[in-house]
Amino acid sequence: MSLFGGVTRKKAVAYYRHSAEDKQENSVPIQREQVQRFADRHSIDIIHEEVDEGKSGLTAGRPGFQRLFDEWVLNPEAPVFDFVLVLDVSRWGRFQDQDESAHYQFLCKKHGRPVVYLSRGLPKPDESPMAQMENPFHRIMAGQYSAELSDKVSKGCIRTSQQGYSNGGIACFGLARFLLDIDKKPVRVLRKGEHKCIANERVVFVPADDGTTQTVQDIFQYFVTRRLGLDRIVGMLNASEVRSPNGGTWNKTKIIRILMNEVYTGTLVYNKTWNKLKKGHRKNPRSEWIKTENAIPAIIDKQTFELAQERLYWILPSRCKAGERAIRKARKSVLKELRSYLVRKGLDSAEAIRFARMIPVLYAARTVGPDNIGRWCFLIKEHQRWFDRVLAVAVDTTGAEQVEKFFMLPTSAFAPTGYIVISDPLSSSYRVGPNEIENEVESLFVAVLQCAHV
Repeated sequence: MSLFGGVTRKKAVAYYRHSAEDKQENSVPIQREQVQRFADRHSIDIIHEEVDEGKSGLTAGRPGFQRLFDEWVLNPEAPVFDFVLVLDVSRWGRFQDQDESAHYQFLCKKHGRPVVYLSRGLPKPDESPMAQMENPFHRIMAGQYSAELSDKVSKGCIRTSQQGYSNGGIACFGLARFLLDIDKKPVRVLRKGEHKCIANERVVFVPADDGTTQTVQDIFQYFVTRRLGLDRIVGMLNASEVRSPNGGTWNKTKIIRILMNEVYTGTLVYNKTWNKLKKGHRKNPRSEWIKTENAIPAIIDKQTFELAQERLYWILPSRCKAGERAIRKARKSVLKELRSYLVRKGLDSAEAIRFARMIPVLYAARTVGPDNIGRWCFLIKEHQRWFDRVLAVAVDTTGAEQVEKFFMLPTSAFAPTGYIVISDPLSSSYRVGPNEIENEVESLFVAVLQCAHV
């Protein structure tokens, strides 16, 4: 009570949040109306409001939420107020770590401005321990809602991609977005900035059939058919004043992105990256990619695309050097194992290393084509053709394992030019299991002894 018999009115700052996925009953005007009624009922004056419209509650990185703390809760020069009014815990945030949500609520309490959730009412001095457990429970439920919603959205996007439709984003250079109505009938090409208006409508990618599409085809033709270098292609495009994807000039990075983009073969690739619930962006392994072949009309045939990938492997330092490093590590590891095996067979250290180097062993790093099938290209030296068979080591370039697989390859299977390509579907006929490798090495050692006339 005041000195004149009136009711002493408290003061509060209100916080509202509404995200794109929230229902209409959580809109900011509805929150404001409910908070105002609560304030009137409890003789509270709302002196300021902070709003986050269309913002996810997964993190504290929201403009209105940050201003609430920087300019009001933690600001000693801010006008005096008693509470922070919020509709419920979910409007405060759907933090995946409930301790983060509790941390910000504790900051308010520590500075004498406790958070009041309308769903719970004003704090009571004699609140029981059981009542105090309600907030942690509601924080968990708020976070779980976002996790379940994220999972549903992810599964929905995967299904959409598998059906050949776009999940959003801009079209790649050379392609355009085409709108389909709710019956999946063609409507028109969408211009930049335009989007579908109805949820059941769909968007697909199609060749733009303009200068950009022709430029993509020219780049592959220059690189694969004419075998031009990247610098030469850049120079030709810039000299012809052909605009790049961002409207500027071309450089090698832009050319490489075109050459590595599988969508030009008609294959739609989704789930290459992961960034759920604001937990950080990372690349997904190829096994988790969602690939839909023949989803859109192809600009480049798959054989041309595959030849481009093979050429890129050997001219890009990052790829080539990764393969070379992995092969060096694998060669060192295998040579060490062969030496140890020969020492166990009774050879001294010097003899063991000499004969280990004479055993015919080939190495190749895995490459992956547009069909997502792993391949190894093994090259044989002329003196290794003296043997009936050679040991081929498939090398892992990811760093997880130095050696991925072993093969025993007949030298008669190698082409006259000295190479053989082994792919995953064909590898089983040549594959050597862990229990067989010692016997195969034994046979090769015997062959080495025969060749050396020992």
